[in-house]
Amino acid sequence: LKQKDKAQTNTIPRTLNTSPEIAEVGITAKQAINTYGHKNIKILKSELKDNDKALIENIEHGCIRIVTNNKGKILGATIIAPNAIDLITPWTLAIQQKLNIKDMNSLITPYPSLSESHKKTAIKYFFTKNLKN
Repeated sequence: LKQKDKAQTNTIPRTLNTSPEIAEVGITAKQAINTYGHKNIKILKSELKDNDKALIENIEHGCIRIVTNNKGKILGATIIAPNAIDLITPWTLAIQQKLNIKDMNSLITPYPSLSESHKKTAIKYFFTKNLKN
């Protein structure tokens, strides 16, 4: 039997065990700009310092950056933070399952948790304009 399923390399997370950790899945913002053009993508970013759990744990640095097309298709995610390797998992699933940013915005997360930052980043899609040249 021939196997039709091939690993999609853009759905495999890339990680660095540094301090803070770095994790990516999908394409980067630069790759998205080169592929789709400035006018056809949105880059959503949130800082962990705005997260209540990060405040409790004294996490001062970290961010989540999500790249989507104009229709909300999730193209890539980059997380720089303590536990970034764990935090990239929902975005990996979203890209594998071809979920839309609206799906991630409807994600219910515990409070307080670092995973709340996923939803806070996703909601920015609805308030972010496309990039300008």
